[in-house]
Amino acid sequence: MELATQYSTKLQPFIDYLSRLTERPSIDDLSKQMRQMSITMDDVKNFAHFSDQGYRRNVVFQSDVVQLLCLCWQSGQRSPIHDHADSICGVKVMQGVATETIFEHTPSGYIKPITSVDYHAGVL
Repeated sequence: MELATQYSTKLQPFIDYLSRLTERPSIDDLSKQMRQMSITMDDVKNFAHFSDQGYRRNVVFQSDVVQLLCLCWQSGQRSPIHDHADSICGVKVMQGVATETIFEHTPSGYIKPITSVDYHAGVL
């Protein structure tokens, strides 16, 4: 997949921060950097690609230690139940509402939902 080499003026400082990383950042440092961004949909429009077949994971930037994605769901689409293993993850909702559902394992080995939270545009 070919990546765009031109980032918006407001996105470029965050890309610069990510490109300087030589190891995974702490969640506190990542959160701080993300809060300093005042990006809008216009700043990520070149990466916001949707699909009728399911949600899309669009790569904005990647290195050996970090990946920045523009995740795009159409209304009603879901991603499969998953965890992020030992990785850290920061999310900024750019448009609409994203619902996160947390699951836990039952004693019988199945999983069950324990909570759901709606995140509205602008929330980190």
